[in-house]
Amino acid sequence: MKKAFEELTQAIKNGYCLHGSKTIIDVLEPRLAACGSGAFENCQKAVYASQDEVDVAVVMALRDRLPSCTSSRSSYSRHGAGPLVITGTNATFTPGYVHVLPRDTFVVLGNEFISYEAVKPVAIVRVDPSILRLFQNIELHIPIPPPY
Repeated sequence: MKKAFEELTQAIKNGYCLHGSKTIIDVLEPRLAACGSGAFENCQKAVYASQDEVDVAVVMALRDRLPSCTSSRSSYSRHGAGPLVITGTNATFTPGYVHVLPRDTFVVLGNEFISYEAVKPVAIVRVDPSILRLFQNIELHIPIPPPY
């Protein structure tokens, strides 16, 4: 996973943004966000991406529900320069994909980076839960499952 970590870090440095998903998506279409916080910027019909952090896109790609459960909850938060804190109930991490996206249609809205237009990835990087061990500033409250 070190190669994937380095590739995603370089993509951010090269001016791309990142979107994590459980599946490979040829073209990301705007969708209404889950809107859990009620904040205006979190309730848009848009493509959401990370503009300067690899860890958020990776967590979005990896988070999943436990196979024995019909529902789960997981969330993440970061305060200032503190760690990215990931919590969850009936949650686990499974392999996923991080889509590398051009920034040209994205805008900043509050604390979100969104595009109201469909976006075609320039690359798609497969990640598995072992990549989480490469992040220095992350606090997991969901265990990394074996064999990762």
